[in-house]
Amino acid sequence: MRFYLLTVLLTGAATLAFTWAVWRIGMRFKLYPEIRERDVHTTPKPRVGGVAMFLGVLVAFALSSQIPYFSIFWADPAVIWSLLGASALIVVVGVADDLFDLDWMIKLGAQFLAAGIVVGFGGIQIFFIPSDSSSSCRASPASRCRSSPSSS
Repeated sequence: MRFYLLTVLLTGAATLAFTWAVWRIGMRFKLYPEIRERDVHTTPKPRVGGVAMFLGVLVAFALSSQIPYFSIFWADPAVIWSLLGASALIVVVGVADDLFDLDWMIKLGAQFLAAGIVVGFGGIQIFFIPSDSSSSCRASPASRCRSSPSSS
């Protein structure tokens, strides 16, 4: 338990530091939109905050890779690399959206591509989607969703 706590605390501290640094960079290089009449805030708020979050995630992965307690997560590095690759794609598209206001179709396409990276290269799949107690649904071709007789 203390390894989880150590990882969370160090990752949180690193993410806070990265957030401050990205905010400073955003203010210095004016990476913020002009304030519109419909905006709630009255001072400029820089964008690209997702970069700080992603850097925090990188710290968590780097830290966990060095602690033997987390070795089970690193047993198949393809899973980790696929998650990091998909996350990096989402961050790049997010930054591009912050700077250039991308079309929604481009962002949706990037999300599908990121999901494809995780499934194709990492082999991550969803086998069960929990729901209320009256129905069950397995995400496999051989089974179908079914409801219990009491829910009809």
